[in-house]
Amino acid sequence: MLLDYNKENVVVFDFLGKDSIRYYNEVSVEKRVFKNLQLFIQNKSTGDDLFDRLNTSVLNKHLNELMEGLTAKVFRTYNASITLQEQLNKLTDPEYTVQEKVLAYNRANRAVAILCNHQRAVPKTHTKSMENLKGKIETKRDQVEEAEKQYKSAKREAKSYGSAKNKM
Repeated sequence: MLLDYNKENVVVFDFLGKDSIRYYNEVSVEKRVFKNLQLFIQNKSTGDDLFDRLNTSVLNKHLNELMEGLTAKVFRTYNASITLQEQLNKLTDPEYTVQEKVLAYNRANRAVAILCNHQRAVPKTHTKSMENLKGKIETKRDQVEEAEKQYKSAKREAKSYGSAKNKM
């Protein structure tokens, strides 16, 4: 987390999250929050955890004290679910066709993905798939090359056959 002193009361979150997916967000906060964060990071070095006394166990224990069964994961799921429902209500009309409803759902789902910072990760099979595709491309190139050779040969034969026929 960085404090952007060029912009008024802006906190910049820039870190690697789950599956090493980058999270970047600039957030305007109240002046009081900005000042408290300034005080909080005073004795921290770059790379230090900002909330070094907070971990998921401590957070989940606190959340469970507020409401039995509440965890960070449950909260995140609830937040995503409520956002999806709000977006569906906002983007969908009962008079829509099936295609329009599917489009509205996809847009609502995209809003949830942005909220949760969901991004497609590179599949584990990506390297093997790329090797297979390169092999297929090379095979097709060889086939095209062979077809061109056959075409030129057939053209020469047709030309020589035609001229032999003319000579007779």
